[in-house]
Amino acid sequence: RCYVIGRLFESTTRGGQPVGDIWDYEVPIPASDNAKSDRSLSHCNYLSRCDNCRGKGLVTCNASGCNGSGWVTCSSCSGRGRTETSTQIIICGCYNGKVRCSSCKGGGKIHCSDCKGGGGFYHSATLRIKCFGNDRFQKSFQQVQKSILNNKDDTNQLLSEKELKLIRFISYLTYMQTTTTTTKNITWNGWEKNYDSPQLDLGSIRYSLAHIGYTAAALAYRIPNYLELAIKILKDSIERMLNIKVWGYIDRYWKNVHTFPDPVCHENIMYSSHLLQLLTLYESLSGDFTYDIDGFDFIWDKDNDRITKIHYSTTKLAYAICYQMNEESSAGVSCEPEWVYTICQNHPHIGFKLYDIVRNKHALEDIPMFKEDRYFKMLYYRPTHTWIPYFAATGNDGWALAWMSSWFDHNETSNFIYSSGYIGDHIQFNKWLATSFYPIVEKQFSIEVTEKLNCTYLWFDNNFGTFLDTDNDGYFESYYYETNTMFSNWVTTNVLLSLLMGENGYNAREFLRNIYNTKFYQKFLDHEPEVLAVEYPLIRVSRAQYDSNRKQLLINFNTEKSMILSTKFEIKYPNLILNVSNITRDGFDSGFTMNQISNDGIRIEYYYSSMDKQETEFNILFY
Repeated sequence: RCYVIGRLFESTTRGGQPVGDIWDYEVPIPASDNAKSDRSLSHCNYLSRCDNCRGKGLVTCNASGCNGSGWVTCSSCSGRGRTETSTQIIICGCYNGKVRCSSCKGGGKIHCSDCKGGGGFYHSATLRIKCFGNDRFQKSFQQVQKSILNNKDDTNQLLSEKELKLIRFISYLTYMQTTTTTTKNITWNGWEKNYDSPQLDLGSIRYSLAHIGYTAAALAYRIPNYLELAIKILKDSIERMLNIKVWGYIDRYWKNVHTFPDPVCHENIMYSSHLLQLLTLYESLSGDFTYDIDGFDFIWDKDNDRITKIHYSTTKLAYAICYQMNEESSAGVSCEPEWVYTICQNHPHIGFKLYDIVRNKHALEDIPMFKEDRYFKMLYYRPTHTWIPYFAATGNDGWALAWMSSWFDHNETSNFIYSSGYIGDHIQFNKWLATSFYPIVEKQFSIEVTEKLNCTYLWFDNNFGTFLDTDNDGYFESYYYETNTMFSNWVTTNVLLSLLMGENGYNAREFLRNIYNTKFYQKFLDHEPEVLAVEYPLIRVSRAQYDSNRKQLLINFNTEKSMILSTKFEIKYPNLILNVSNITRDGFDSGFTMNQISNDGIRIEYYYSSMDKQETEFNILFY
């Protein structure tokens, strides 16, 4: 008798190489429990290239004074080429004060310490079979499943061409068309369908715009040592949110409220919550607290009304929302008058959480929370204190669940979902917006539906994927999902956000929770370098990742159009603990120049030798 052990997931990887496609093994059932045996899987053995030496087996000699030259200062003559006494001059046997480096024997290269000069690694696969009693089998399976996926971090992989083109599109929608710092003269190219709406429904600018800001934060976490682009998109999203075009609809609902035209102190959580989340994200990523220190203004100058300026700060906004929650029996804040929608309540809680984290405070963490069952109600009617019972609504479920676990207890959230059968059951392929939330939700709560996720992405690409030439130069540099509705921009940024989370697995599952649980900018003050002054969009960054163990910064660039002859970028680093040791480009110490521009910064200029599509990788080592 025997039983079959099947692989847990297809295309499981170890260090970048697949173990195999489908592999099942027949294993004899042991006579006793807790038995184990090992089996060599020679057909799964593979070779991988050493990243440190890029497969060459040699690296630049870093011996003192050599630095790849092959020569060091002669110790006998101290580099003078001769020694002198009171009676004679003795010519040293060195070469102009130099002798061959003993470490590299004058070659300038030494064997790579990582791969011992082999240029790569040989990986052998072994299947270990452990046999347990039936009551332990399920628990063991889950532990192995989690272990495999924990070892796979797809967020370190390079951004794909599709991701880069989607990022280019949301850049076009935001800061790339902003020529002034004032909110009054902002242009809205690409927003025409949303701009012409009354801003009262799901096609309103605020929803798409806020999610573009959230996606910018995800971009920062995907390429964590290059924040520049993400911060530009995020900051412009905030400035646009402050434009009266986005929040000026308030006269339709609250014209007669005594606080009018203040758009955030009374109800209207469908706007104020997103603004708070964007502001705290900006503080977390940039370390810039201008919006809290100097504040910002809502300027009401609509129609023939008297011009009114309402001054706020991040803190004032947070406490205005918190006060309303404490006063409300539902523990929520109304969107439209009297109606508390569950989909809008995640965002202020996320904002509160980040507000406390970046300030090292606990001022807002004890605010009232929803009771256990309320996230599967649709909405709450304040005059009668009534929760409307749950009914299947794909968009409502998707939106609520996409952002719930970023602040709420993850296990409780998962229990809600699995006990009610939400994941994938109600999401259908007949609503663009509802379906665009599906990958975000699925990657946070399930690791068993990768094929279904791939089908979802394929459905979007085949039905709505559209290339776009925003600057009319004949090159389609952008990509988005044209649904021919007001939802195109929102759908596009949702799909991009889910892609930035990485391949389905445990790292993707924690991706959003990590964003909203971190004072992100602090690491650049303490111990990590940052890539700056990239000439985007001509030059795109597909990876910027620092390995703190190796003190190694890997940066991958490629050109948007194959016509760049030279470009430059900068690296800023905490110089009290880091100094540049060595720089290579595509494995060589040539093809670029480096200048120290400050005590904590360098500028690198590099050149291209062909007009083909150009990609390059920089490896910067610190000590």
